[in-house]
Amino acid sequence: MADQLARQGISNEEFEHLGEPLRVRAREDLRNNWWWLNNVLLYAQSQPAVLADARSLPTIFSTLSRDDINRAATHFIAAKSNVVGASPAN
Repeated sequence: MADQLARQGISNEEFEHLGEPLRVRAREDLRNNWWWLNNVLLYAQSQPAVLADARSLPTIFSTLSRDDINRAATHFIAAKSNVVGASPAN
């Protein structure tokens, strides 16, 4: 399945079906104190960019395109498809 995703990408229908719940979740997360505490404030002091990144989540999810997803899938899934073998030493 991962190989197929890396080769063919997701369809328009899949993108639309999966995209809206992610956009809704991002908007809901920004209104949730638990989410801020556990996903943002915990890291904000040592990684200040986390705060700006969190605030931009709705924008990121609304501007993310199907092509963006397919490029990422090709890059990351194909990279993980490499096989490395090892033999015990004699």
